[in-house]
Amino acid sequence: ALSLQDSPLIVDALELLRPIHGAGSARCIPFEIRWLDLEPNSPKMRLHRDQVDSTDPPLERPLQWGVNVIWAATDFTHENGATRMVPGSHSSDRPQGAWTGDVMEQGEDLASEAVMAAGSAVIYYASTMHGSGINSTSAVRSGLNFNYCYVDEAGGRPSGWGW
Repeated sequence: ALSLQDSPLIVDALELLRPIHGAGSARCIPFEIRWLDLEPNSPKMRLHRDQVDSTDPPLERPLQWGVNVIWAATDFTHENGATRMVPGSHSSDRPQGAWTGDVMEQGEDLASEAVMAAGSAVIYYASTMHGSGINSTSAVRSGLNFNYCYVDEAGGRPSGWGW
């Protein structure tokens, strides 16, 4: 049986990114799966980058070690706290690629919401600033998060990636 982590849609998208953002890697593999519940009346999560990508800003790109995929188990709406992302924050080509700590709060004005129907998925780099919105509803907003990474033949970080 086909699993979500092996969805051809996702695997094909990751492979399309690999020659550019995973140069020198042999493949992309899933390494962590988490269930996400955003309880009713939950506050907005602070924008952050996932720690799997430990590169110090300014981010040295185009290489991206981690890629995240969130599958919506319920609809993701503005009202129930759809995940917010700051476009360009994964790249040193944009000012937001150098933001750290409190400076990342500037991203709130640039953040876009991943509004999507249940069964949909959003793909983003682990280095992208992101966080959930406010769940102002009486229902739990749920999703399934898969983290993937580009690896060499031995399953490690590709040679020359520098972190």
